[in-house]
Amino acid sequence: MRSVPSSLSVLVIALAACADSTGAPVEPDRTRVEDDVIATAPWEDSWGKDEFDAWHAGMVMTMPADGDFRYGKGDPIEGATVELLIPSPLGNVQSSAVAASVVSAADGTFRIGPSPSGSFLLRVTKPEFAPIWVGEGRALTLLGIVEPTSKSTVRIALKPSYDVQGVALDPDGKPAATARLVAWAPGYREELTCDAAGRFVAHA
Repeated sequence: MRSVPSSLSVLVIALAACADSTGAPVEPDRTRVEDDVIATAPWEDSWGKDEFDAWHAGMVMTMPADGDFRYGKGDPIEGATVELLIPSPLGNVQSSAVAASVVSAADGTFRIGPSPSGSFLLRVTKPEFAPIWVGEGRALTLLGIVEPTSKSTVRIALKPSYDVQGVALDPDGKPAATARLVAWAPGYREELTCDAAGRFVAHA
């Protein structure tokens, strides 16, 4: 007599468990879970204090002529403002919610933190240079944000800016006073607010 493979016997037992004594199939218990039971967990929209354990050391420099700053070819930039923003675990971020701010030293170096590991944004600005946002995590879906070139030392290259002036209009062709705009390109992001006449200046 041939023996039944163990995997087949397990399958037979599993099928038998889905039928009653008459052999009719038994519907599984589909008890409804109330909506208020499926509530948003705290970790889904905010970080715990113990998760702020990452510091970020880096260097701000000029973009070299060949456009490749991975090897530190640019000149150091002193006095650049480096702001730390903390996206929520869902990736949402308020550009006005700055967690920390430092200024780069004479050799372009900076250190800022803490933030949750793997989820942070650095906004780097200096007059006469185009602003740049660097970061990691789900907030990278925001256009114009780039990933750091190194996990140990964040290298950030700034490019000289060129003023781009414009006027925002509403559907009726009238100036859109205090309208908020986002200007972006790979490696460049700037959030702008129009004046009372709808005028804005981007430093692209």
